[in-house]
Amino acid sequence: MISDRDHVRLPATVAVHAASLLPYTFTALWAFFRLISRSLALCPRTPVR
Repeated sequence: MISDRDHVRLPATVAVHAASLLPYTFTALWAFFRLISRSLALCPRTPVR
């Protein structure tokens, strides 16, 4: 069984890992949106009605 101390420690470690990975996630999302906007700019514009 999971003791109370482990139950408290697990979300803390997950939060620490998420905080350390946050810059990489932000950079990946930024590059992803740049790629999408660039490919959309290369496509011929079709009027949306």
